[in-house]
Amino acid sequence: MKHIDQSTICAGEYCPAFGPGTPFMVEGCMILQCVDGTASFSLNFRRHDIGRGDVVFLFNDMVVMLDSRSEDFRIRYVTVTAATVFGIYMRITAQQFWDRLYLAPVQRFDAVYGRGIDNWMSECLLVSGSCTPAVAAEVVSGLVVSLLMVMEDIVSRSEEVAPPQFVNSPWKIAGNFFVLLSRNYTVHHKVGFYADALSVTPDYLSSVIRSCTGLSAKQTIESRLVLAMKAMLESTGLPIKDIARRLHFEDSSHLCRVFRRHTSMSPLEYRRLRSVPL
Repeated sequence: MKHIDQSTICAGEYCPAFGPGTPFMVEGCMILQCVDGTASFSLNFRRHDIGRGDVVFLFNDMVVMLDSRSEDFRIRYVTVTAATVFGIYMRITAQQFWDRLYLAPVQRFDAVYGRGIDNWMSECLLVSGSCTPAVAAEVVSGLVVSLLMVMEDIVSRSEEVAPPQFVNSPWKIAGNFFVLLSRNYTVHHKVGFYADALSVTPDYLSSVIRSCTGLSAKQTIESRLVLAMKAMLESTGLPIKDIARRLHFEDSSHLCRVFRRHTSMSPLEYRRLRSVPL
């Protein structure tokens, strides 16, 4: 999906072509609606299947592993920039809403809400295709904020409160870890940061994550970083030192060591081998 311009606020239709195991990094916020066909992707070590009518919410620095698609797979999309997303975070502060979207990026709506989403997406496409870029950006960003505010209001009135005995249960800790990881992995690479944020010990966090993914917390963090590296190596021409800087490695040598440990090749070798269209 590298042909979607994530540096602007826009909307459109697209028929993505990708092969199994193709990583894709989200730069700001992408809202995708499946129009035809089916596809699957992995996020936070979970597989998600999407079909006609499903809506996918993806946010900045998420790395999606695209797995499979049908020949007739087609989407409509709305994308806004990272700066716009930051503004949305400031306006919609309900933590449970963002947790829900991070943990369940694929949303399936009933007939009533489904028609509303269809109309909303059509309006975004109409504005993006008929207005000047500056006007389209302002209107589309406003439409995105309005949609998320409505969804947050619905969630806040329908969300069940977890019983106290489940607040610190392993599944809750794992879920919170993946939310934290999605938002912080580019800056924080140490298990201790996540353990402190979750009020557990690093060893306990690792045991919980290993039970969910088969990997320790450290391996899970590094796996997410490697997916981000792969996405940038495939879809950008950034030098290795710039990728290292963006992912907050000490230097490019450190990045290369982590990448080789997980792939048995250097980043440059990987870049030469991979030329898969998204």
